[in-house]
Parts: sequence; structure tokens; C-alpha cells
Amino acid sequence: MLLTFLGIAILAALFLTLWAVRGGSKRSHDEHTLRFFAVDVAAFSNLLSPDEEEFLRNVLPRSSYHKVRRARLRAVQEYLLWIAANCATLIALLRLRISDPELESGPDTEGLVRQALRLRLISLGFWVLLWVEFVLPSVQIRPSSAVKRYEDVWRFAEGYFRSLEPAINT
Repeated sequence: MLLTFLGIAILAALFLTLWAVRGGSKRSHDEHTLRFFAVDVAAFSNLLSPDEEEFLRNVLPRSSYHKVRRARLRAVQEYLLWIAANCATLIALLRLRISDPELESGPDTEGLVRQALRLRLISLGFWVLLWVEFVLPSVQIRPSSAVKRYEDVWRFAEGYFRSLEPAINT
């Protein structure tokens, strides 16, 4: 029984990885349909704050606290899905750029693709792990590293695309 469960879990992880690498369920090469979700990093960080969690635990009645905690977990999962989707969109844009022979591929393009893919996998991995926390409230999983990595990737991506503006406008 355990071996069957382990086999199914490994297959699910492989399919999740393949899905993440390929860009998710909505792969599109049309630049006009690509969009980014607005991720409020401050709100996301607040949801992950241990101090905020402790405050809610002390202020709310136990039953209300568990409801609020589950709602906050679902909000964190939503942010993680948005981050993963933003990474997929960024990867699609960068792959369009790489595949277009008229556009010169910068040396940082591949590095940015790798960073976005890594962040996408981390986000989806934490999304799955948070279901464990949802089912087992005593377990605490905090994907705070995803917030920092997200800020780094988007700062790098913004600089990357700003550096391309003069080349694109000429």
C-alpha cells in the first residue's frame, strides 16, 4: 500500500514538474494574450508573518482562528499561483525573444529564464506543501523565500527589459 502511494506521489511530482516547465495549462505565443498578475508583495509578506499569525492566535477565539488561518492559507496559495503564472508569462516572453531571429538575444536571457523557471517550481512546490498545512494545522510551512526570490526575479526582469528599450525603439 505504501509503495503504491509512493509511486503515485512520484508520478504526480513528475507531471507537476513537466507541467511547470512547459508553462502551465495556458501556453500562448501571442504577445497580446500574455498578462501578468499584480502581486502585492507587502500583503503576501503579511500573510506569511509569524508575528501576525501569533497576534491572530491570541486575539481570536479558537474556532474563528482556524477559519481565518485556513482563509489566509488559501490566500497564500493564490499568491503562489499568481507568481507561478507570472513566471510562465515571463518565460514565454523570453522564449519569444530568443526564437525571433531579428532580436538579438542578450547574454542574460537564459539566466533570467532559469531564474523564472526555478521560482515557478518553488512556488508550485510550496503551493502543494501548503495543502499539508491546510489538512494538518499543527504543521507550519512558510514560503518566505519565495517572496524574496520573486522580488529579485522581477527586479532583474525589469532591468533586463529596460535595457532592451533603446534597441527595440530604433
